[in-house]
Amino acid sequence: MAKESRYWKDWLDNAEENLQRVEKHLKDGDMEDAAFHLQQAIEKYLKGLLLSKGWKFKPIHDLERLLDDVVQFDSDFERFMGDLRRG
Repeated sequence: MAKESRYWKDWLDNAEENLQRVEKHLKDGDMEDAAFHLQQAIEKYLKGLLLSKGWKFKPIHDLERLLDDVVQFDSDFERFMGDLRRG
């Protein structure tokens, strides 16, 4: 995937690849790499969702800011804000 693809499906496909890496690292007991790839997967899922809603791409990596943008399209996602801030 081009790092800053504007096509939402690219982001979701890449997020799935990150989740596969999470599973592998968890099996290997490597929590640090698992956590890194989990953060990457969440970021990519959020960007894919946003792009599918017509969001203008922003090259940001802050999950809170991305979730704030998601909430503008779907307020149901607001329930995840507390978990994200605690993490």
